[in-house]
Amino acid sequence: MSDNKSSVTPPGASPDASSEASSSAQPRVKVQASVAKSSFIFASGTLFSRVSGVARESVVGAIFGASVYMDAFVVAFRIPNLLRELLAEGALGSSFTKVYSSLCVTDKDAASKLLVQTLQFVVMMSLCISVVGIYFADELVNMMTVAKVHQSADQFHSVAVALTQLLFPFIGFASLGAVVQGALYQRGGFFLAGVAPILFNLFSIAGALWFAPFAVAIAPHSMGEAFGGAGILGLAIGTLLGGAAQSGIQAWGIWKPLLAGKKLWPTAWPWSSDVGKVMNLMAPMVIAASAGQVNVIVNTNFATSLGTGAVTWLYFAFRLVQLPIGMFGVAVGAAVLPALSKSITEAHGKVDSKASGEVINAMDLVAWLMIPCTMILTLCSTDITRLLYEAGRFTPADTTATAIAIEAYSYGLLGYGLLKVLNSYYYATGRTKYPMAVSLFSIAGNYLANSMLVHRFGHQGLAITASIMLTMNSFLLMAGMAKDGLQVPWKQVTSSVALLFAGSCIIILVHGLYAPILSNWSLVPLLGIDVQASSAVFLRKMDSAMRILVDTIFIGALFGGAGLARIGKSPKDALRMLKRRK
Repeated sequence: MSDNKSSVTPPGASPDASSEASSSAQPRVKVQASVAKSSFIFASGTLFSRVSGVARESVVGAIFGASVYMDAFVVAFRIPNLLRELLAEGALGSSFTKVYSSLCVTDKDAASKLLVQTLQFVVMMSLCISVVGIYFADELVNMMTVAKVHQSADQFHSVAVALTQLLFPFIGFASLGAVVQGALYQRGGFFLAGVAPILFNLFSIAGALWFAPFAVAIAPHSMGEAFGGAGILGLAIGTLLGGAAQSGIQAWGIWKPLLAGKKLWPTAWPWSSDVGKVMNLMAPMVIAASAGQVNVIVNTNFATSLGTGAVTWLYFAFRLVQLPIGMFGVAVGAAVLPALSKSITEAHGKVDSKASGEVINAMDLVAWLMIPCTMILTLCSTDITRLLYEAGRFTPADTTATAIAIEAYSYGLLGYGLLKVLNSYYYATGRTKYPMAVSLFSIAGNYLANSMLVHRFGHQGLAITASIMLTMNSFLLMAGMAKDGLQVPWKQVTSSVALLFAGSCIIILVHGLYAPILSNWSLVPLLGIDVQASSAVFLRKMDSAMRILVDTIFIGALFGGAGLARIGKSPKDALRMLKRRK
């Protein structure tokens, strides 16, 4: 968004801050507009990467289906991926961004030194972690699958161990990418950070489409058997190369301005007081994030106990739910962290009116983005799954099972999105012990809820539990903000909640009226398509696309109108605003 006086703040901004002096109101609007602009730049880049991610899952699902070996691949990739979320994109990335952003305000030379030393330190640690992970792959798979699948358990286990050993170096690429991404955020490189995962997705697709047949042609039969078939081996190789390519393109983005001419090979142990600050800030957040990873391990055990296919259904469903999270929740959280860190540093560690406005604006923006997405995923779960995944070995039964999980996961979408902003807030304030306590508390709640729901609802119960825990964690973290004296514009918050709630109710009521009509209506006669010459799958996909389009237009128009009402603008004002930004 533009930072001039005529700029319009997004839903959640406070256009009428009459209680503040005009001299302080304008900088606040500027910072909020800057966060929103950075968020949407990141989101626009992430849109392309998430679409490519959906294409990846669609290709993989069609080729491998919800099979025993696909379940084994998901479990194997989940192990290094857990460490990536725990150490790299979670605690390490956010801790580095916090310290690096603060140093860029006070001491640019120290910031440059911190970047180089952190990269060196991460390389060393990643090598050690990879070696340990490869050596203990069998034990790690056992930990993830205490409850064995009821079919082909031994075969599943041996393949999962082999794939885990192959995929474990992925954690090293991800860790380097997390540090580089923090530097990109500080320099405003949000678009490059958003589109970088496209390379990972393209290499994964190449692994499924081209590496897999190539591996089938040249790999010894014994090697193929060890990895569940040469096709799965090709997919794993593509995934590993994709992780390296994603980190490489991000490093290219900061190479010339930040790394060219620097001595990247360490001549001494890469440690300094600033690296120590990153690690000290990271330590409690690792414990906090580890609670989430424990929950994933528990959930994986419950999923593998439900038989073949459950792991893959949940994986595909959660990946689809992560599309709006990556586009909007992560985007807003990533954009607000450097801005919050800078504001709190300038305010000598206090959460003043400026910082309060930033975090409230970010949370409100997330709510206005996540709730429409929740409505679309909830109402269109079956049609979305059929359109994106149903083909080849991914059967209509898999579509139904995956859609059930998508709907259950979507109930936690708002909580998940708010967590991205709330985690950035606690990093910026340095209060990392409270979210650690909240996360540890969630372990018991997650296990208890799964014990009650999985037996009754199967894999749907696992997704419901995830939504419950994400929502509960976000409420607890919001409650903890009161300690900092956060200045909440209650009139603004109440207005947004009322409009969002009313809009959701209207959508549910109206959708209930026209959905039966759409379910019995087809595009095929209108387009003059010869039914005899068309596959049943293609026809179902066309009708699903039509229903999704209708629902999306309706939901987007209603919430778009409510958003304009929230900021006191007419559609004509919105059009003029868009023209000024062209």
